[in-house]
Amino acid sequence: MSRPLLTMTLIGRDEKHQIERCFSSWWDAVDEVVYVDTGSRDGTVAEAKRFAKERGQPEKLKVGKFQWCDDFAAARQVADDLATGEFFIWCDLDDTVTGVDQLRQMCANAGQEVAAFFCHYRYAIDEDGNTISELWRERVVRNDGTQWTGRLHEHKLITRGHVIQVDPNTADWIHHRDHTLRTGERNLRVLQAWDKDEPDNPRIIQSIAMEYLGMERHQEAADMFQRYLTMPGEPPDRRAQAARHLSVMLMLQNRVFDARGVAMQSLQELWGWADTHLTLAEVAQTIGRPDEGFVHAKQAFELGKPNSLLILNPVQYTAHPLALMALCLGQMGRLDEAVEKLDECLRIAPHYALALQQQGPLLSQLRKNRAALAWLASAETLVEAGEVVKARALLDLAPWYVMQDERLIRRRGDLFRLIGDRQHNPPVSAEDADASAFAERLAAA
Repeated sequence: MSRPLLTMTLIGRDEKHQIERCFSSWWDAVDEVVYVDTGSRDGTVAEAKRFAKERGQPEKLKVGKFQWCDDFAAARQVADDLATGEFFIWCDLDDTVTGVDQLRQMCANAGQEVAAFFCHYRYAIDEDGNTISELWRERVVRNDGTQWTGRLHEHKLITRGHVIQVDPNTADWIHHRDHTLRTGERNLRVLQAWDKDEPDNPRIIQSIAMEYLGMERHQEAADMFQRYLTMPGEPPDRRAQAARHLSVMLMLQNRVFDARGVAMQSLQELWGWADTHLTLAEVAQTIGRPDEGFVHAKQAFELGKPNSLLILNPVQYTAHPLALMALCLGQMGRLDEAVEKLDECLRIAPHYALALQQQGPLLSQLRKNRAALAWLASAETLVEAGEVVKARALLDLAPWYVMQDERLIRRRGDLFRLIGDRQHNPPVSAEDADASAFAERLAAA
């Protein structure tokens, strides 16, 4: 019997409801399936066997058991040890995978120098269908003794051979998030125990910080990000991302200038990281420098999503800088441009919170601005026709929000002076007499 080409490996617990959806997305494209259960009590194993039997391939499924010990890498290694395929492919039970048949063909055509294929993972999707959390993972790995590492956020330790990044249009992993699950406390427990054993491991510190961030424990998250940034040897993109998270935590504590200091340091280390410009845009807007904020938001938009294997939110490089540009333009009084940027943002993400918060007030201010301009234009038309008193009376009848417009305030002052000149030189024409009478009637009204 020839060696299988492709083995799907999985671990899980109490995920019976996920089996049908997950298995159906890739079953026909793999030769072997290894599922290692870590302590299910809901019939997950029986459901996996039922699926295989209904497909007429009960022998295709191998089931193993793992006594859970807060170590995801160890559990995945057990699954790999049961697999016989030339390549491993792996996912979680709350994932679906597209394009496994194409991946199979890529494996069949791969030379011995190819060690792994990195594939796109859409970890979270918003209500508009936008990916808001994505990353690249070593999803297909040659079965050559490569080991798993990491008790949490585990990965294959690839030390030799070539890796190929697969176009998301060819194959893609999609996570189907169960919002009822709360894994933060478990993850934190695993990470804190790991940190005691490896206190100088920066990846553990960064992961702990991210868990605190997800749990909205902002001060603890800030402390861990600060600790991470003191550790040497980390790649610039990881440091820049941590600096962004730290800056956000500091701003949530109203420590705006501390956030700016962190961002400026990060900018010196890696100027082209768009997130740093987003921080500087938010700081500038907060401290009343909208022109500076606009420049940084525009720079972030133009830099776009970084080319990185880190977990990224694509919307942060499209909708968010547009919303920030709109906010800054509105503060500068460039309301038409602000509304244009806001519309552009909402076309990308119709439910984007920062844009929706601005939409009502900005449109209201724009309407008031246009009303003030129309009122002022009417008054100027009267002035050009020599109807100075009527123009003054018209401006006096403006609504309160129009009265607050600086342009109208200045023009009313000009008209006061014009009318004062007229009072020293009383009108002699019937037209001017009618104008005075008109003003008196308006004043009485």
